[in-house]
Amino acid sequence: MKKIICMLTILAFSSNLFAGDKVKSPEYDNGYLDGKVAAGEEYKGDGWFGAGLAGGLLLGLIGTGVVVGLSQVGSTEPIGYESGFLSGQPDYRLGFYKGYSKKIKSTRLQKSLIGGVIGTAIIVTILVATQGNK
Repeated sequence: MKKIICMLTILAFSSNLFAGDKVKSPEYDNGYLDGKVAAGEEYKGDGWFGAGLAGGLLLGLIGTGVVVGLSQVGSTEPIGYESGFLSGQPDYRLGFYKGYSKKIKSTRLQKSLIGGVIGTAIIVTILVATQGNK
């Protein structure tokens, strides 16, 4: 059993050693930054705050975990940028998509987690207050 665990550990770490770092072009970096800025300006993620709050209120930390997990699934496609993508460099387009997607997922995670923690805190406070009166 120890040999299997050792082999799996070596295999997991060796994939990073031989993968090599692809040097990213300046166009990729520009696209990545532009994508993060565009997503930050357009997407606020308020619906995920409400979902996290509801999950926290209904199921506590389990509900928060479910909503946080769901927030990372789904489309993060940049909407309304297709025409700009067609004229840009491939590296710029890839960078823009990656930056946009990363910012969307980050915002979703943050909003759902904050809402879930607040919802959980509310329900715990209510339960403690009602148990203290008995």
